[in-house]
Amino acid sequence: MERRSSVYIRRRRIIGQLLIVALLCYASLNLLRLLGQEWRLLNQLRIFWHEQQAVDAKHAQLQARIIEARSEHGSEHLARKSLALVRPGEIPVVFLTGARSQVIRYPAPPTPAPTSTPP
Repeated sequence: MERRSSVYIRRRRIIGQLLIVALLCYASLNLLRLLGQEWRLLNQLRIFWHEQQAVDAKHAQLQARIIEARSEHGSEHLARKSLALVRPGEIPVVFLTGARSQVIRYPAPPTPAPTSTPP
């Protein structure tokens, strides 16, 4: 059996140690990249979660408005607000925006003349 020289063994040992150090550096770098990616994903998840909460709140608000609009009181409120409809006999009041507000009174509709019935 042939013995290898101590220089050869030392070189092999140093090369082996350098390979192990290189492998550890490579693994550490990949681990740092993985941790950075995980942090970005968790941050995105937090942002999406807050957006989902806002969308859910808006959805609940719109559902409540739909339910209110379908009710009798809600449809009357929308007709008064959007279409400026009034019930017979009511005096509509219009508020104007600007330097000063005014109350506009519309004339009451004429009442029909009483009809006389023949005796």
